[in-house]
Amino acid sequence: MHELTHVWQHQNGFPVWFGGSLLALRLGYLKNRAYRLPMLDTVPHLNRLNMEQQAEIFALYYRAAICHDPAATPYLPQLQRLLQPFFANPKSRELWPKWL
Repeated sequence: MHELTHVWQHQNGFPVWFGGSLLALRLGYLKNRAYRLPMLDTVPHLNRLNMEQQAEIFALYYRAAICHDPAATPYLPQLQRLLQPFFANPKSRELWPKWL
């Protein structure tokens, strides 16, 4: 699911190569920092996360909602809140990370 999120980002015009390059320049891939999620209740919108964090959100949602992973299901309400704009309009550029 993580990599499929990058496919979705690319197909909807998000410059994945550029976003990845910016993360690399900021040393985001060092010790996997770019993938770490903040406390979900502190994130106001999906677009406040970088491209890797967004992909982690989709992967975690899949684990919780589809696979019923007991480690992921407690996060389901916050994941649904964050992904509601995606479910409403998956082609919206408002979903892109805001730091670009």
